[in-house]
Amino acid sequence: MINQSEKTRVINRVWLGLFLLYIMTSYFAQDVLLPSLVNSVMLYSFLAFSLVAIAINGKIKTSSLISWQIAFLLLSLLSLTYSPETEIFSGAYYDLIVNFILVFILSQMEWSAKRLNLVFRTFVFAASTLIILLYLTDNLEDPSGRLGEELMGNANILAMMLMVSAIYGMWLLASSNSKTEKTWLLLALGVIYIGMFLSGGRKFVVVPIVFLYIVLLNKTDKKGRKHIIKYTITVLAIAVAIYLLMMKVPFFYQTIGYRFKGFFALFDDSYGVDNSTLERTMMIEAGFARWFQSPLWGFGFDSFKYYNETSVTGFFFYSHNNFVELLYNQGVIGFIAYYSFYFYLIFSASQKKENVPHKGFIMGTMVALLLFEYFGVTYSLTPVQFLLFFCFYMLRQDDYSKRNTTI
Repeated sequence: MINQSEKTRVINRVWLGLFLLYIMTSYFAQDVLLPSLVNSVMLYSFLAFSLVAIAINGKIKTSSLISWQIAFLLLSLLSLTYSPETEIFSGAYYDLIVNFILVFILSQMEWSAKRLNLVFRTFVFAASTLIILLYLTDNLEDPSGRLGEELMGNANILAMMLMVSAIYGMWLLASSNSKTEKTWLLLALGVIYIGMFLSGGRKFVVVPIVFLYIVLLNKTDKKGRKHIIKYTITVLAIAVAIYLLMMKVPFFYQTIGYRFKGFFALFDDSYGVDNSTLERTMMIEAGFARWFQSPLWGFGFDSFKYYNETSVTGFFFYSHNNFVELLYNQGVIGFIAYYSFYFYLIFSASQKKENVPHKGFIMGTMVALLLFEYFGVTYSLTPVQFLLFFCFYMLRQDDYSKRNTTI
């Protein structure tokens, strides 16, 4: 006869296993290596088992994270009433609903330090293996010139997936004491960066390096000492090596190097700014300027794309800036509502003792996201909401490194 504690343990292991399979198929099942149906099956299996597990456990866990997501969902729903965007079960609002469901389910699961690191390793394994498999199946070169356009429908989607995997890999690399693990992480990160180079996503390459630097600045040795100069030199060396690879290796220059050169032209008029940078700058300036006409409530949820199509660039897409997007769509009210959780995480993490390992993860994630969000819209992206969940989970642990380490 299986006792209750053993039954709970089995349920939680199956639950975690389904989540890991969902993560892996999110990378592999994109109608190139595997049919996308496989990922859908894993997602619905995870959701169905979650309902069973929650029913068996007989309780629902609530938290400030869940409350924040509900509040933002309701505020966004309210702003739909005066927005040209009317869709609830498609588009950005549907993404918010999906994100809420997934984060709510993750909040119901049992977590330990070992489980969390297993999830991070799965992200790193899935991303690096994807690039290797694409190479082995002759799918690494995209006809568009940017890897991910055919695979995901948009190169930035692939770049985003690779970026968050790189962030998890950087954390594992900085926190691991195993030489074997550090070796495979370095190899995996190298492969992931090749994938990001080929995707042509400029900001995606930079963000994990910034994350790593903040993590290392928050790291102390056994005697409580920080090694700021050592870590600064290390990160600068990594950044220089990546820059040289992008700019000096012709294969990488053709996909991402020239795009960085076009961006740098904003600060050096000796050569032309690329069209992508010009368009993004135009959208940011136009969105911010018009926001002043309705500063409190904005113009309605996901409405910038309509303004962009008719009055800015002629294209039906968002502003490529999370701050401008929120201000334009939902005004100061929506902006404060969304970023209040960021402030909560930053403030709470800053109160932690210097020797708490996960403080670096939280602070690194916050700095990295705020940098990224000047160049991209993230409030409806699932990978970003997962990052916020993991930050919140770590924040609630008094001593992350000494938590239960069983699977």
